[in-house]
Amino acid sequence: METNREIKDGPAIAKETRVGLWHKAAYAGIPLTILVAMCFLGAMLHYTQGGMSMPLDDTFIYFNFARNIASGHIMEWTPGGGFSSAATCPLYPFVLAVGYGLGFADDMLVLWAFLLGVGAAVASFFLMVDLVRRVTGGDVPWAGVFGGALFLSSGFLFWGYLSGMEIPLFGVVIMASLVSAHAYFDEKEAARPRWRTHLIVWASIMSVLRPEGLFLSLMLAGLIVARPLVAHDRRAGRRLLPWFGVAAPGLAWLVITWASTGHFGSAGMMQKSYFYEPSMTLYMLVNLTTQNIAKVATGLYSGFYFYDGSPLFLTPLFFVGLVPALVREARDRRPGFAWLSALWFFVGSLSTMLSLSSDDHHFRYQMPFYHIYLLWAAAGVVFIVRTATDRWRFAAVAMIPWFLLVSLLSLPRWMDSYGMNAKNIYEQQIRMARIVHDILPDDALVGINDAGAIPYFGGRRTFDVLGLATEGQSIWFRSGPGSLYERFENMQPHERPDFFAIYPDWFFYEEIFTQKIVSITLRDNTICGADEKSLYKADWSILGRGHTPTLPHAAGLTLADRMDVADLDSERAHLYLGPPTTTYGAYPYPEPGQEPPRTMEEAKKLRWGPVVADGGRRSSFSLPEQSFTVTLPAKKDTTIAGRIEVTDLPGRLYISVNGEKVGEWRLSPSQIYAEPESLLPARHIVEGENTITFEYEGDGSVVLYQLWFFQ
Repeated sequence: METNREIKDGPAIAKETRVGLWHKAAYAGIPLTILVAMCFLGAMLHYTQGGMSMPLDDTFIYFNFARNIASGHIMEWTPGGGFSSAATCPLYPFVLAVGYGLGFADDMLVLWAFLLGVGAAVASFFLMVDLVRRVTGGDVPWAGVFGGALFLSSGFLFWGYLSGMEIPLFGVVIMASLVSAHAYFDEKEAARPRWRTHLIVWASIMSVLRPEGLFLSLMLAGLIVARPLVAHDRRAGRRLLPWFGVAAPGLAWLVITWASTGHFGSAGMMQKSYFYEPSMTLYMLVNLTTQNIAKVATGLYSGFYFYDGSPLFLTPLFFVGLVPALVREARDRRPGFAWLSALWFFVGSLSTMLSLSSDDHHFRYQMPFYHIYLLWAAAGVVFIVRTATDRWRFAAVAMIPWFLLVSLLSLPRWMDSYGMNAKNIYEQQIRMARIVHDILPDDALVGINDAGAIPYFGGRRTFDVLGLATEGQSIWFRSGPGSLYERFENMQPHERPDFFAIYPDWFFYEEIFTQKIVSITLRDNTICGADEKSLYKADWSILGRGHTPTLPHAAGLTLADRMDVADLDSERAHLYLGPPTTTYGAYPYPEPGQEPPRTMEEAKKLRWGPVVADGGRRSSFSLPEQSFTVTLPAKKDTTIAGRIEVTDLPGRLYISVNGEKVGEWRLSPSQIYAEPESLLPARHIVEGENTITFEYEGDGSVVLYQLWFFQ
């Protein structure tokens, strides 16, 4: 006969049994994760016909660092080239270098990176299971497995984890930090020193993984310090200030970067971040960032998983799970895990939107924060099931298979994308690298606009035209084609690339890329920067022709100063202010006395003199002014001559010296250069620095290339 105690304990024992079964069920995540990963690998091998490739060219930047580290060249993009800040995640190349040292060299490093992604996916699955259990209180046995299943069925995340990038490393560290943070903030476990230690270790590692990781570690320290302050305990808040030490590794890396390169940001940040955009204004920053937020919201969290987004209705459930937890912590004046994860998700995500490439490669910069999104979405489902009335309980429970089904149906699409992306990289980037390796001289210097596969497989020295890997180059590229041309002019002959393996659609100088060696065109491009990639032999004979006037000016006078517009060094020396982007022009000049033709075609028919190439900046009715200083040796009459191009409608260019308008150039439309001149009277000139301002008036535009000052 059953005792009263046995009857009372029966439900508790049954619950413990169910919890134990769900705990055991979670271990099915290991073979399932491996199975999903093998399907991705199969898709890659199918599309490449057995070739080894990653779905991103950027992955091979890390591969290049790993190979150099394995050979003793620490953090060098080119062996012997010195420190490079091209590795946005400075720890990841060392992880790859371990595999390289173990024998995963050349193509096989792809397999090592893939295996790292699989291992990280298994770890992330169990971390997600643990996090969902913790957030939902542990009284819903199936909650953790449901959260892990959402991760496991997310093709979006699997693409990132198996891309060979630092995404899985960053994702695992974020989730491990969250597990430690939840235990640290839990009143019942706060006394456990080990959780504090875990949180310090994981947050410190996170700070040096990526720039976003540094922000996350600082937010963690700030929240820990703010908790007692919210409760009006200032003394306790001051005692917690040492928590900011978790950001020390990331800050130390910034110092190392600054000491080695002269700038704090990585080369990738300088190439992509809006903060390094020439002439960026607050309005432009807000406008561009808002556009990126809209792209991410509609493309990733819109509810259409068959593109790049989340399963339908998952975004509302994210708020259903998160908001009550935020309100509860705010009401108790104890901001903790909910506020930390919300800050990490929203501020961390926002930090990736301050960039030109916020939506690149299936929103890969958002992927590490997507774990937090899935965590609270799972918590939202559990909240609804837990609070549903008997009438609606069946409908609430039915959401669980719905979300998993929709997620699972997305997996084939992402496997196909992974395979197609790898195929594109294999057929374009890796193939071009093999050509570079096979046909170019051993001492060739190759200019590139994708800094991954060609340096890794090509075996030749490279010059990254975009500046992702070549220090100091990004500002020239971002300033426009005119400044990029001027950069080549300023380089020493041995520094200029002998060949270029580039996308002609990105930048093309007909006068330099005169000899095409080979071209690769993709018919089914899904990930590469352009369909066509070509290899050219460079012809530098055009350089320098624009430095001197072509027409005679100021006979008998001496050149006192020269302002080369679009040459960033010359502009810096002359304190130049003007339009933010530059343009490139290359036209022949007329012989003295010839009537200028209206078009380049007419000029070519007349067989004019040699083509003169130059970089300049365009003034128009919306950006009418350009100003700078020139240094003149004496207070006397000065002749100013300039190379200009008027491309639209007639206009006038007013010239001011030291704040006084002293002359003007009346401009007629032309598709070729003109070289007007004016006399600047001595009464307006001072010995030393003089401020010159050009103001355009007209409905068209004018490009200013060069200015010469004769005395």
